[in-house]
Amino acid sequence: WYVCLGHLFLYHFAQENYAFKPTSVANDKNHYSILTDFLLNQNYPNPFNPRSVISYNLPMDTHVELSIYNRLGQEVAVLVSGKQTAGYHEVVWDASGISSGVYFYRLKTNTGLIQTRKLILLK
Repeated sequence: WYVCLGHLFLYHFAQENYAFKPTSVANDKNHYSILTDFLLNQNYPNPFNPRSVISYNLPMDTHVELSIYNRLGQEVAVLVSGKQTAGYHEVVWDASGISSGVYFYRLKTNTGLIQTRKLILLK
């Protein structure tokens, strides 16, 4: 059997002498995810003015750096820098003092993972 939670599926697999049940986590906002991999989600809204939400999943406790970069690769803001627990996390970027344009946000962990996505600030 399987259960659909939006775009994620929870699967249950059972065979003789073998059973597999993936771990799932629900936070305060009832976001469910199968914690088998790191996931940096697309920000919303996008384009945005002046605030946008960036969310990500961590399958284990790890040190996280979430930073914003401009098109020249210059660091504009550091949103998260420190150890975080496994699960779903959300960060709000308030870009009130930043000019319009295309920016990139990067999630980096001490396990070697680096994921980057694009966001657009329109004023």
